[in-house]
Amino acid sequence: MEMRRRWEDMEIDCLVSIFRRLGLDDMVLGVPFVCKSWHKASLDPHCWKVLNFSSLDFMPWSHFAHRFTSLYSLKSLSVINFMKLVLHRSAGFAIELFFPPWLDAALAQLTSFCNECSRLKIIVLPRLLSQDEMMIPEFVAGFKELEYLEMQCKPRCFLEVVKEINLKCRNLVGLSMTGYVKHEDALAMVNLIPKLKYLNLSKSYMEKESLMVIVNGCRNLERLEVKGCFALEIDDEILRRASYIKTFKYEGCRTAQEYFDDSEDDDILVM
Repeated sequence: MEMRRRWEDMEIDCLVSIFRRLGLDDMVLGVPFVCKSWHKASLDPHCWKVLNFSSLDFMPWSHFAHRFTSLYSLKSLSVINFMKLVLHRSAGFAIELFFPPWLDAALAQLTSFCNECSRLKIIVLPRLLSQDEMMIPEFVAGFKELEYLEMQCKPRCFLEVVKEINLKCRNLVGLSMTGYVKHEDALAMVNLIPKLKYLNLSKSYMEKESLMVIVNGCRNLERLEVKGCFALEIDDEILRRASYIKTFKYEGCRTAQEYFDDSEDDDILVM
């Protein structure tokens, strides 16, 4: 019978090439416990370049939390300690970091150990308490290679965030957030993030004038999303000015009048 090579006998580099394509759940719950060679390969920092914490269920009753605490002989699962463990495994090689959507921790606490990931190119921030939003400019400034930033909500210090991006994150080409996009916010994006290629402002409150500033000024845009925006009317003028953008998504936008008309119809249906 022809001898077949076993998985555990593969070269470490081959195993690392495979494992780097796996999610965090497989990397902490499965791979390290198969055999010694797999465990050794799983410690390679290149396996931890994409850190997507948003895909994990950290609730105490979840399957992931139960298996993790059982395998590692822990009484409970601490999200912060888990993130520290994974970031330590990455040894500064991480290039993508997706925070859990909700995180019961101050941004200052996150900054203290995220500073080790200076190579990050993609950051998706969690929902933050209002007092923590003011720390976003300082946090973002620590990642000079940053190319894409997603914020769940537009922070009150957005202008300061954009200024720091202009000074420290000169490679940023993608931005995503939801909130009240004012005229001055649009001007800041045009003047301070000139390389913007991907912009997602879906579900925001934004008037036509602000969108016109963006469309006229951000001439490098390749993808623009304003789906479900409130107080925004997409008319022929906007479509004409945005014709240079390869992908323009604007479904579901409603003017204030349309919103109130729909609300009145709903009230009538209820009655």
